[in-house]
Order: sequence, then structure tokens, then C-alpha cells
Amino acid sequence: MKKKEDISLSSEVDQRFPKFKKKVAKEDSLKKDIKEFRLQVSAMSYEDSLNCLESILHKLQNTEVHLDEIQRNYIEGSIYLEHCESLLDDFEQKVQKITPDKLNKLIDE
Repeated sequence: MKKKEDISLSSEVDQRFPKFKKKVAKEDSLKKDIKEFRLQVSAMSYEDSLNCLESILHKLQNTEVHLDEIQRNYIEGSIYLEHCESLLDDFEQKVQKITPDKLNKLIDE
């Protein structure tokens, strides 16, 4: 629980530094947006995620992009890339579990 002094100090900081308060609110909103975006991307296939990543790269290479948009594209691209890498890692693990015996059984079927 916050003490009375903490509350008054917090409101004093808010009054003296309104841009700081807006920046913190913007960062909190960005964190929430990133979390929601990660959830959406996690449901995507490897191919869809890779296509979105390529689209971002194409846009950055061929158009004039504002700084805020560059930051957003960087974050989104990082999430797409992370998802693709995760899917590839999962697939690699499955492939490594295939032993010669298992492969022969699949061929014989």
C-alpha cells in the first residue's frame, strides 16, 4: 500500500513532469500492444510469418518511413523473426527424434 508521502510525491512528479507521465503511459500501452501482437503472431504459420517479415523489409527498403514507423516495424519484424525461429527450432527437434528404425517403419508402411 502506498504511503501518503509516496502519493503526494507521485502527484508532484506528475505535475512537474507531465511529459514523463505521458511517456510512461505510452510505454505501458506499447508493452500491452506488443503482448497482444505476440499472441496474434503465435497463431500464424511459418510461411505467413515469413511473408509478413519480408513485407516489412520491402517497405523499409523502398519507401520513406517516419522514425516512429521504423520503430514499430522493427518491433513487429523482431516478433515475426522470433516466431519463425521458434517454429524452425520445434521442427528441428522433431526431425532429430526420427531414428533410422522409425524411418524404416514409416517407409515399410
